[in-house]
Amino acid sequence: MAFKSFVRKYRVILIVLTVVVCVVGVVFVPGLVEKGYMYSVVTGSEGRKLIEDELRSADPNALTDKGRIK
Repeated sequence: MAFKSFVRKYRVILIVLTVVVCVVGVVFVPGLVEKGYMYSVVTGSEGRKLIEDELRSADPNALTDKGRIK
């Protein structure tokens, strides 16, 4: 009985809170998914290889003792 009276009393507030939570989820979750994907690409072996290739194009001796980029 107490729950039903609580719902009746605060129905509008509950609906507004539900809508706000849904909107926040729709706005922020795709950005977090994209950020996680980018992080996995950069830290993965393919991303590491691309970064090393880019550094070696700037300095042929990059990532060695002779190179400026170590």
